[in-house]
Order: sequence, then structure tokens, then C-alpha cells
Amino acid sequence: MRVGLKMLTAVLCAGASVAALAADRAATTMDSEKFLVGQFEGAVPAAGAPGRERAQAVNGNLYAVVAPLYVTPPFLSYLRLVNAGGTAATFTVTVVGSGTATAYGTATYTVPTAATMQLSMSQILVAANAVTRNSADTQFSFYIQSPQALAGYQHVTLNETAKYFENASVCKYSLAQVSSAASNQVMVPSIHTSRLAAAGYPAQIEIHNFANAAVTYRFFIRDEATGTLLNPGGMDFATQANASYTIPWSQIENQIGFNPTSDQIRVNMIVTDPSGVPPAALVSQTIVNNAVSVSINMTSTCAVNAPQSSGDGGGLPGGGISY
Repeated sequence: MRVGLKMLTAVLCAGASVAALAADRAATTMDSEKFLVGQFEGAVPAAGAPGRERAQAVNGNLYAVVAPLYVTPPFLSYLRLVNAGGTAATFTVTVVGSGTATAYGTATYTVPTAATMQLSMSQILVAANAVTRNSADTQFSFYIQSPQALAGYQHVTLNETAKYFENASVCKYSLAQVSSAASNQVMVPSIHTSRLAAAGYPAQIEIHNFANAAVTYRFFIRDEATGTLLNPGGMDFATQANASYTIPWSQIENQIGFNPTSDQIRVNMIVTDPSGVPPAALVSQTIVNNAVSVSINMTSTCAVNAPQSSGDGGGLPGGGISY
């Protein structure tokens, strides 16, 4: 009987310990309202109040979302719309308030194949008729859609006072992943040409061949604004297995005989494997900001749409860029 009592006591103590441990591990609740981005302090509108459903809220699962945006000078956001597809891409950009979830308006843009369009926030707000907004919405987000399978975007920030910029893109899907799967190509957008190098912002290209054999990749350079091919036939670059390379952009310009005009401050580069398979390479762009003595990786480019296999199309038109 004593053994039975001891066992029962041990079980009860153990049970109490488990219960106490569970209580210790119970989730705590933080008051999220005081951290809500995009409203004046104390100006919580009824639509954004705790416990209220915001009926007009946009279903972000149907969009690619750029948030948060930087709206207070001198630190501002820019949006780059990237078309890695073989046909012109139409983009719609909806402006959504963070404080109220109000969709203020939508701007529509068309980007040529292999081109990139850079837009300031003010340009988008004017085009979307979203200049006047609820006083609670001091912050907002961009919700992007495109029927082009290989549509992409970058969120770039600039501090005009400090002369500091960076790539602030946060992606659900990367354009490199989507483009490689659907078209056997990888696009590196908005590379600084020697025009910006002269202003103190030279670029370099990094490429790593992760294949277990030597591969020669082919680079095609395109005008950023028009998508015009600047080096017909391409430029071949031989890589060893598992090897990394850093190429000053000036060397590529010299190799292909490209002398950018005053308005060709950036170009796009498409990388292919001439054998027709997806490039087994990581390709990136780094910019040296001489004004603040830092190197900045500007590579990250988000895809608007989810990856698709090269055969199904996923119901979206597109396909790779033709050469």
C-alpha cells in the first residue's frame, strides 16, 4: 500500500509539474496596435481599431506586395518593374493604406520585353489618383499584379542627403527562380553602366558556377528602358566547375564595344547556357558607393507570379526572351 501511495504521489507531482510547465509555455499576447505602421499617434480610425474587421481590405494572396514603403524624406522608396518575358508586360500597382486598408487607386504600366521601368512613389501616387488619402494613412503599400508569367519588381530605397541607396526587396518568389524554371534564362536588371560609375557608383558582376563541370555562359545586354539588344550574338564567359568570378562592369562594356549614351545609366543582362538548359549559376550585381565607401548588393529581384514549369504556362502568357 505504501508503494501505491508513493507512486500516486509521484504521478500527482509529475502531473502538477507538467501543468506548470504548460502554463509557463503558454503564448503571451503583445498589443500590436501601438506598432501599427501608417497612422498618426492616437489617430486610430474605426476601421483599424482593435477587434474590428476591415471590410474593404485587399486580399494580398492575389498580389505581389511591396511593404513597408519609406515615405519620409530624405529616405524614400522607388519601384522598379522588370519584364523578363518574351512579350510586353502590363503591370497594375494598387495603392493600399496601412492604417485603414483602403485601396485608393490603381496605376497601370506597360514594360517592353527585357526592359525595366523605375518609378518614384510620387509618380505612382499621381497615376493611381491616390495623392489625397485618409489622415490615418501616413504609410501605404503597393499591391502588384501582371498577366506576364515572368514579370518582376525591385524595391529600391534612396537617402538623398546621405547619397545612400540599397535594394530593400523582400520576395515571396524570386524572379531568378521563376525565370530559370520557365525560360532557361536568368535576368539581372538595372546594372550601373560607366555613366553612373563616373558619378561614383561603379558596378561589378559576380557569377558562381555551381555545376560539377566547366560551363560557358552567354551574356546578352539589353537597354534598360527599351529592352533593345545591345550586343547581338551575345558574349561568352567560360567558368570552371564550382568557381566564382568577379567582373568589373567596365570590362564587359569594353568587351562588347558598348559606349553608353547619357540616358543609358543602367542596362539589363540576361544569362543563358547555350546548351539550352537552365544556367547552373548564381549571378549577382554589386555596386560600390564611393560616397560612403560601401559595397551594396543590388541583385534581389522578386517575381510577381509563382513559379511554373516550362511546359504548362500556368495559364499565364510569357516565355523567355528571344535571341
